[in-house]
Amino acid sequence: MRFLPNFHLDRLSFWIGFFAGALFWWAVTIFRHNWPRIRGYLFTKIQQLREKLTASTEVRLANDTLRLAQNQHLAASLFSLDEILITPRIMAPPPRINPENEIQHSEILDTMIPYMPDWPEFAALYHGPTITLSEALQNGANLILIGQPGSGKTVALAHFASLIAKRDPQAGMFANYVPLFIHMADIPTTSLSSNAPLEVLVNAMSGRVSTLTLPRLPNLLSTAFDNKRVMLLLDGLDELPPVAIQQFVTFLGTLLKRYPGTRIVVAASPDYYDGLNSLGLIPVAVAAWDEQQRAAFIEKWRSLWAQFIAPITPFETEEIDPLLLNGWLSTWDLNLTPLELTLKVWAAYADDARGADSVNAIESYVRRMTQEHPDIRPALGRLAIQMVATLSPIFNQKEAENWLVEFETPPSTSQEEAPSEQGEQIPKKQPASKPTISYRILPALVSSGLLIPRSGSRLSFIHPLINGYLAGAALSKDGNISSIQSQPEWISKSLTLNYLACFSDVTNLVITILGQTDDPLQRKQLAVARWLREAPKNQTWRITVMRYLANMMQKESLTLGLSGRALAAMVMSGDPGVSTLLRHLLKSEQSNLRQLAALGCGVIHDTKAVDDLSILSNDTIPSISRAACHALVTIGNKQAMDAIVATLLQGTENGRRAAAEALADNPEEGHPALIDGTKMDDLLVRRAVVYGLAQVNQPWSIEILEKVQIEDGQWIVRNAASEALENLRQPNPYIPYPLPQLSETPWLIAFAAKLGMGVIPGKPAMELLIQALKDGSEVQRLAALEYLRLKGGEDTVLHIYHALYGNLGALREMAYNTLWHIGSTGANLPPPIQFGLG
Repeated sequence: MRFLPNFHLDRLSFWIGFFAGALFWWAVTIFRHNWPRIRGYLFTKIQQLREKLTASTEVRLANDTLRLAQNQHLAASLFSLDEILITPRIMAPPPRINPENEIQHSEILDTMIPYMPDWPEFAALYHGPTITLSEALQNGANLILIGQPGSGKTVALAHFASLIAKRDPQAGMFANYVPLFIHMADIPTTSLSSNAPLEVLVNAMSGRVSTLTLPRLPNLLSTAFDNKRVMLLLDGLDELPPVAIQQFVTFLGTLLKRYPGTRIVVAASPDYYDGLNSLGLIPVAVAAWDEQQRAAFIEKWRSLWAQFIAPITPFETEEIDPLLLNGWLSTWDLNLTPLELTLKVWAAYADDARGADSVNAIESYVRRMTQEHPDIRPALGRLAIQMVATLSPIFNQKEAENWLVEFETPPSTSQEEAPSEQGEQIPKKQPASKPTISYRILPALVSSGLLIPRSGSRLSFIHPLINGYLAGAALSKDGNISSIQSQPEWISKSLTLNYLACFSDVTNLVITILGQTDDPLQRKQLAVARWLREAPKNQTWRITVMRYLANMMQKESLTLGLSGRALAAMVMSGDPGVSTLLRHLLKSEQSNLRQLAALGCGVIHDTKAVDDLSILSNDTIPSISRAACHALVTIGNKQAMDAIVATLLQGTENGRRAAAEALADNPEEGHPALIDGTKMDDLLVRRAVVYGLAQVNQPWSIEILEKVQIEDGQWIVRNAASEALENLRQPNPYIPYPLPQLSETPWLIAFAAKLGMGVIPGKPAMELLIQALKDGSEVQRLAALEYLRLKGGEDTVLHIYHALYGNLGALREMAYNTLWHIGSTGANLPPPIQFGLG
């Protein structure tokens, strides 16, 4: 203490300081230990505060989205979407293959109808399984919504956006999400390379939201993205050429990297969606309408027309009874897309129908939309041709001015009289200012509804089908198709050539395309086959295409999926000779041909085929038996229904089950027959109807199955009912899910373990997958093909060729389906003959 002579320690101060310091460090220790929980609590409170501040903006955005979505259909000038809606469905994709699951894969893969997402009409006519868009998203997969033009992709997205905006329970787990319903035409391509995707989306929506919503929109979207509560519904990618699609893929990749919890559904073409699969998006197809849905749509139109349109529409002629009109509409082509049916029904009720086919329905629509400006039709054709020729589905006003300058007339011209040599007065024209295109034509097209304003003072046609029709019709007079023919495959090129075939002789073009043999999927040939549906029956090239399809269908080397597409094109052509060919093929020795011929006879309702179908209903191959029974129920006359009942009562075991499952598709006569079957003495009948009731899958049928499970006197029937109920309680196998990394795939890890190896991420894991495709069990090989279907590329094509040409049955069909999906990503598929295959 001698060094601190003036130091004095106050005992009270010392102890106060000591305890204060101890208390401080104790508090610091407690705080550090609980900091993660405190931080989470504060973050939650801040997020709740942000959500409260943006709640009113979210409500306004929901209202803006609902208003936009309700106008996203061709007849929006008459009715809102919800008024006329037939609820969109998704065609069930191939079921999930899990080698570790005990489910009987043979039953799942032994399909009656091959999976044809580019030709969904067959599945609809035979009541193939479907799911809603909400269900398809519930396992966490982001989706590519594919479908042919007019199939209803836009309506499906708009309907889902409406459900989310209204917080409708049908939206499922997405009812509290923020829906962003955007058309690609509202996103300038110059902004797609931006590293600020949120800003790009805000700008795209700026023209579609109210002035009250816009100022707070950035904050709302920022919060929603951070909370992983955004559902982005991007429409219109199917309208773009391949190069432009890549720009949007890059943008979506940036968005998902910045906000990995974002849910996305993108509308795309079944022919090209390159890059989207690499982002983890899974392709699913819009389901086609069946006969009941078509009838429901026609009835809705009749009711709404009578309520809102008829009272204000003067009829120059005697009004036709709506019931007779609906009966006439119901007899029309069953292969119509929803858009084509809309145009036909509209033309019928507007009393301006020019004919019964879809081409005349489109022509009626165009004339109706331009009736106040009938002189602009040539300009419409020129505009459509230029859009296709320049691969520009969206164009600005300056481009339109250059394209249409020759069709414009000056607003006014100054004239004065000048004497002629004969003394007559003739008008002398004074120089006039250069005419402005925006003066007359473009406003007229926009006011007609044929052109839609887009962001950045740009325009596009209301639908690519209208663009393709106008371009095809105009091109038939121009005659020069070389520039379009050399383009890469995209939707406007396909539609233009399709409608060109309706107005011109395209025999030389058809022969050239049919002569190409380098594509194992024969995509160009099948595209030509689509022309048959609209083309006049007197076109000489039709015979060439029909002969090609018939030969293609009968090649034993082709898969059921490829032959099925040929059959679909034939039966949709409306050619009267198809029925004779199909009846002949019902007796073929090839099982695939018998199966396809049976399905085709059902589609065209060939009553002359009933006797042969009755024989096939007891075929030893289950898929043929099911095809024949479903065809009989689809034909539906007394003779056909008697034949199906006879199979149920007296057929083979496979035939009885097939008959019962087919009767499930006929509510009027089939369901009562199934109920009566549960009371019959024949236990084989009772056992068969159990499968039919499971196929119905309605509360009343499940109640009957539960009763049979307990009360039936035969254990074999009780067991069948128990098995059926257990299968109904299982998760839906058709709902897609995001694929895990190969290094985290359980079945591949098990396969590697048997080889004494591990699964190393990256290229080694892919090499192991290819080895499983070569040497694994059948189920493992199927699982490998399923992975390649969604993730494969050009480097895997050769291995898939070996699976395609070296196997039969389910493996072969899965290999073809895998190739089809890889081909849709734009991958190059070299001719199999190059490798000594095919």
